[in-house]
Amino acid sequence: GEGDRVRVTIKNQLPDSTVIHFHGPELPNSMDGVPDVTQPAIPVGGSFTYEFKATPAGTYIYHTHQNSAVQEPKGLMGALIIDPAPGSAEAVRDAKFDRDYLQVLGEFGGYFIMNGHSFPATDVMEAKVGERVRIRLINAGQAAHPMHLHGYHFKVIGTDGRPLPEGAIYLKDTLNISPGERYDIEFVADNPGVWVFHCHILSHVTNQGVDPGGMIAVVKVV
Repeated sequence: GEGDRVRVTIKNQLPDSTVIHFHGPELPNSMDGVPDVTQPAIPVGGSFTYEFKATPAGTYIYHTHQNSAVQEPKGLMGALIIDPAPGSAEAVRDAKFDRDYLQVLGEFGGYFIMNGHSFPATDVMEAKVGERVRIRLINAGQAAHPMHLHGYHFKVIGTDGRPLPEGAIYLKDTLNISPGERYDIEFVADNPGVWVFHCHILSHVTNQGVDPGGMIAVVKVV
């Protein structure tokens, strides 16, 4: 959670050198994970320990910064969620959510994926009527994705790991997410049914040209 000391030791068992960059949190420069700038790349068989204070609370990414176009699509990336400190205003806000989901967007081998899968193998996000739902969205890929939710408008409540002040929160039904960006969205599940949440670039909702597929997830409200 927020304020914790985090220590991550990377042991490189890949056939190539690598590093890890924690994208978004405020870290010491020596922990930034950029090869030949803040550290030597971790060689094959080598290791490196990253240590930092987890701050501020929010939605972040970790990913390689070495041969990124090859290593990231093969899985060397993921979400880093820093929970707010107990008693903080953010912790009070978080306690109001009944459902909390994460969707990491990306591409691999001609497939467009959400949490590592293409439709119809993507997640079903379930909620009961009246529940308050948050979805954390991370674009860990190399293309922009305008994500559209059927049946709802949602509030955009956070961008790039920072909560939006009340007066800056805005409504959308389609949100364009560029590579590296993160958004937190919320809605009250007051419209029952089985709804889709998908990228609105039509080629991104296919599996190598076969429709439907790709970046489609299901929101089921009962």
